[in-house]
Amino acid sequence: MLSLSLQLAIAAASAASVAALPPHDARTSLLARQSNDQPIKVTDYSAYPDPARWSQAAYCNVQSGDNVNNANVIKTFGDGSDTPYAYVAWHEASNRVVVSHEGTDPSKFQSIENDADFALAPLDSRLNGCLDGASQLHHGFQDTWTHTADDILSTVSDQLSQHQGASVLVTGHSLGAAIASLDHAYLTCKLSGTTVRAIVFGQPRTGNLAFANSVPAYEHFNNGDDLVPRVPPRADDISSANDGYWHAAGELWQKAADEVSSLVSCPGQENSNCIDGQGTVNIIDHLGVYAGVTIGGTPDC
Repeated sequence: MLSLSLQLAIAAASAASVAALPPHDARTSLLARQSNDQPIKVTDYSAYPDPARWSQAAYCNVQSGDNVNNANVIKTFGDGSDTPYAYVAWHEASNRVVVSHEGTDPSKFQSIENDADFALAPLDSRLNGCLDGASQLHHGFQDTWTHTADDILSTVSDQLSQHQGASVLVTGHSLGAAIASLDHAYLTCKLSGTTVRAIVFGQPRTGNLAFANSVPAYEHFNNGDDLVPRVPPRADDISSANDGYWHAAGELWQKAADEVSSLVSCPGQENSNCIDGQGTVNIIDHLGVYAGVTIGGTPDC
């Protein structure tokens, strides 16, 4: 179960964002950009359990040489506090390099503070040329990403040199999903000719409309009535399009919490027929079950 401290951190970030809104007539609506296309039922779920297991493992302070869901951990990063845990692993069966990032650890204040530092910031110089120059990113998420970005790129590059034709999968849950989306953009940009895929779980909004429009396509998997993918507030509630938050396309949503048989693909951005259109909230849905896998953080290690 998520601790009260994490629930309060999420609520505080949301309340502070809403409190800062300008008068309604000063806002620029993005509702015309919000998709209302009907979701499409997903019948093949086979791509999602492995990334979910690798996301859960990132909470567990795995060590080099460990076997995680049949992937060999090559190198680990972070301290689980100021810098969340992350690891690079090699999955021989799929000829794939796996990168996974830990999400929010509610027992550690700095991890929560990374989430709550929700002001938008310009792109870090590493991402110049990788994303639209007008992109702005959640300050806390981007700052956290910079702690491991170069080491992960170096480690992934080394693994690709050892495994001809290998692809890369980037994953993570919650805060880790946001960091993984930035890794996905960076690795795609820097590893020309390599297939880089990202599948993430319970991702909060990470950047503005320019980011959403320019980040390489990836899948972000949501569950039931989870609150986290709906914070910080989206940009149609902010004064201008690039001064607020907006999700990229690629949403997957389990309409019925924990039931993979209800999984749908949500066309477009911020689809009003998917999680963003829900009027109810259940923060426990943030833990999954995602395609049969619970991502419960440290207690599930």
